[in-house]
Amino acid sequence: MITAMDISTQRLLLILNYKAVPEHVDWLNDKELMKWSEQRYRTHTIFTQQHFLDEASVMGDPLVWDIRKKPDGKDVGIGAVVEWQSIGSLHAYCDERHRRVDLGIMLGPLYHNNGYAAEAWDAACKYLAAKHGMRKFEAGFADGNVPILKMLMRLGWAPECRRENHFIIDGESYGLVQFGKVYR
Repeated sequence: MITAMDISTQRLLLILNYKAVPEHVDWLNDKELMKWSEQRYRTHTIFTQQHFLDEASVMGDPLVWDIRKKPDGKDVGIGAVVEWQSIGSLHAYCDERHRRVDLGIMLGPLYHNNGYAAEAWDAACKYLAAKHGMRKFEAGFADGNVPILKMLMRLGWAPECRRENHFIIDGESYGLVQFGKVYR
């Protein structure tokens, strides 16, 4: 089982195994925000979210990081006593046998289009590759989810396969696209 740590980037701090946050529960219940996520079919509460996080903590799968924005973007260190703003979460399902990781991310709507998702995503991949020898990283999503498609392409990920007509979202058919990248 991978025992991961917190990750610090220029503007963010990824805290492993955080506790449920009311804003995250609100985001998970926002049908428009979760349009591209399988979470749109569930109703979330602070209790169901904490149960998921508790199980992940015990099982070690997935690794779940709370994405927090540093105050004024200043690097104040992991142990500093500061008011951090939670802006989303990132999860990583790790297959240690094949050294493969499947990733997913959620950001609150106020934090879209600022590069936070790419910063957190890339930092988690580089950390898991460097510290735990994970080599292959992948993500699957509906082909209508243009923001994740653009982010992955900017990070140098490549499309690996496509399944036509895989999802029905708001009455429309979408394919499943699988992207991947090998980190060395």
